[in-house]
Amino acid sequence: MNAEKTTNQMRRVFFAIQLNEYTVKCLAEVQSYIRPLVKKGRFTDPVNFHLTLQFVGEIPDEKISQLMIHQPNGPVLSRPLTLKVEGLGSFEKRRRHILWAGLESNETLSELTGWLRNHLAEKGFANHTPFHPHITLARECVFIDAAARSAFDRMKVALPAVSAEKYVLMESRRIEGRLRYLPLMVFPLSQLPNHHS
Repeated sequence: MNAEKTTNQMRRVFFAIQLNEYTVKCLAEVQSYIRPLVKKGRFTDPVNFHLTLQFVGEIPDEKISQLMIHQPNGPVLSRPLTLKVEGLGSFEKRRRHILWAGLESNETLSELTGWLRNHLAEKGFANHTPFHPHITLARECVFIDAAARSAFDRMKVALPAVSAEKYVLMESRRIEGRLRYLPLMVFPLSQLPNHHS
């Protein structure tokens, strides 16, 4: 039985949009303003900044190929996909916070994530978690005090909109003790079907 487990290696994967160098630099600067407000927390390494489109989870190695071949033939999206980071927020769990930068509401992004979710569900990779576009800045955070929490809530962030031309199938893996997100396959957005055609 142990031999079967070894050959059936599990890999943690997700679909995401990678960020350009300027956006990464700006978000790293935002982190530097947040750090003094928390007494503990795990800050995302800027090389790992990304926007998750669809989390797949841990799947057997042999199923990765199913995710790599999912691009349909069809007309392209009628509108380009633009992303605009705007505002900060947090998810709270057991008095600890995941701190994130949010993205401005975007109809094209909603179409992309909706199409991807449905397409993957047809292949047996269903995910019913509601999509909330955000870029994780830190996890397991505990604010120093109520004033620090209030200071975070008052922070304003607005970055210039950037165009996205591709999305990526990525794997989450630890390399020499450090978490890294490795691209497995790139999908050009120009090949996506147009929902309005």
